[in-house]
Amino acid sequence: MAYDGIITYGITEELKERLTFGKIEKVYQPGSEELVLQIHTRKGNVKLYASAASQAARVCLTDGKFVNPAAPPNFCMLLRKHIQTGRITDIHQRGSERIIEMDIEAQTELGFTVSKRLIFEIMGKHSNIVLVALDTGKIIDSIKRISIDVNRYRQLLPGLEYRYPPKQDKVPFKEISTELSEKLDSDPEAAADPKYLLSHIQGISPGISRELARSGNPVERLEEILESIENGTAAPRVYLDETGKPLEFHLTELGEYVGAQEKTFDSINEATEYFYTHREESNAIRQRSNPLHRSVQASLDKARLKKQRLGEDLLQAENSEKYRLYGELLTANLHRVEPGAHEVTVISYYDNQPVTIPLDEKYAASKNAQNYFKKYSKAKTAVHEKTHQLEETSKDILYLESVLQSIESAHTLEELNQIREELEDTGYVRKRARRVSAEKNPSLIQSNTLCRRAGRLRGPEQQGKRLSHHKDGRKAGPVVPHQGYPGISRHSAPGAESIPGGHPGGNHLSGSLYRCIPQQGQGIPERAGGLRSHPVREKTKRCQTGHGHLHPQHHRVRGPEAAGRRGGEIKKQRQNGSSRIFVG
Repeated sequence: MAYDGIITYGITEELKERLTFGKIEKVYQPGSEELVLQIHTRKGNVKLYASAASQAARVCLTDGKFVNPAAPPNFCMLLRKHIQTGRITDIHQRGSERIIEMDIEAQTELGFTVSKRLIFEIMGKHSNIVLVALDTGKIIDSIKRISIDVNRYRQLLPGLEYRYPPKQDKVPFKEISTELSEKLDSDPEAAADPKYLLSHIQGISPGISRELARSGNPVERLEEILESIENGTAAPRVYLDETGKPLEFHLTELGEYVGAQEKTFDSINEATEYFYTHREESNAIRQRSNPLHRSVQASLDKARLKKQRLGEDLLQAENSEKYRLYGELLTANLHRVEPGAHEVTVISYYDNQPVTIPLDEKYAASKNAQNYFKKYSKAKTAVHEKTHQLEETSKDILYLESVLQSIESAHTLEELNQIREELEDTGYVRKRARRVSAEKNPSLIQSNTLCRRAGRLRGPEQQGKRLSHHKDGRKAGPVVPHQGYPGISRHSAPGAESIPGGHPGGNHLSGSLYRCIPQQGQGIPERAGGLRSHPVREKTKRCQTGHGHLHPQHHRVRGPEAAGRRGGEIKKQRQNGSSRIFVG
């Protein structure tokens, strides 16, 4: 990808001409790593888009429409507070690096004018957007906070002094030295080597390094490109493959793409916007990788915290040798301990030095000694266990860090799918549910039509299959009977009939028992008929037929052949996975 220092230089010059003295009217953050500024200029309103995503980091003008979240993120709210309604005073590039700085003058709530700097760092996976106070040079906040655990050299956290990325041992493309120029003139092999140019000139991409090497005179070709930017004569273009998918873009012609399809633009901002918005695969990769990245990052943060806590616990456990010493000395000096004493001082037989031992006044000396031995034993066991846990946690951290790097460097959806499958197998990411259609599983057609808590289908073909859980019998749909065993529902559906008790010994109602039958496309409750129910009293929940205390929902439907079965059998069947309602 060609978003190098030269592209940054060209975009900065266009933004400086277009946006200087513009007023920031709106601030939006459609994504976790995206920022949109609506700016009012002399030529009308424009939108500036900035992304800190590793796969598509960029800054450019855009005409696209974005879907904003219902609740603005914290960084968006902070920018609205500090720079919204502010005026852009200057836009410039830092040296030859991929860093664009936007100086803004805004007013505080008290009416004071303050200067802020919005810094766009376009550096691949290290890309970021940072708001800095110019008077103090301290960070107000950043779209991606970088702690010391992530980067020991450079932290991006609120309140810290802003530090630029470390300098590279290269010559900036804007400042080609006489020494390097003479070296290239005297060494044709170095001048024709793209790797040599890439390693010695700062701010150029591999594509432009190949273009400079192909020209025969890298210094002259580079000066030509820079002059076209300064004069406004650059010819930005996007190169396309046979299918129209963008391959590369730059503000000058690239010889390696001669013969390929190309699309020219009037400005580098337009070319940049076209390249990224039409790269569908890149967008898909970004959408697919972000959730994975968040999940792995969350697991990594938990693992790092666990490692820290384990280290602290291990340090405490390793200092537990004193418990053994206390126990031994107390055991040897039981006669010297007075009842109710808070402590006792004895002479250690290891080094003949006095040792003061704290005591629990509620216990005798022997009990205190036993307690110290128990503490020592627990600590000794903890050292072994926590050492093992610490080793495993360290391995997990290394693994998760490598996965993060793989996610950030993935270029295809296939690579991301492989990473996700691996994370699912290792348990770091929840497995995606796979839907089974009714065509592939015909039994779902019938089970999905039954009422909630209707029990199990008892036909030979459906033995042991569970019914679906519908909330309303009216929505249950038709039921296909199986060998005289209808689907039974325990809940009281509207329009249903109760079954009078017919059990010997009582004429009470056990509740409403129903089955669904086809009628106008919906399941209509009907009296179960032919099935007998246990009488249950509302308050005592005792079956009058001598079955003992049972909850109404635990009762079963009684057929003639099921007479005499006890409530204990019902409970046992329910514990073994049977349904709440049984058919005899």
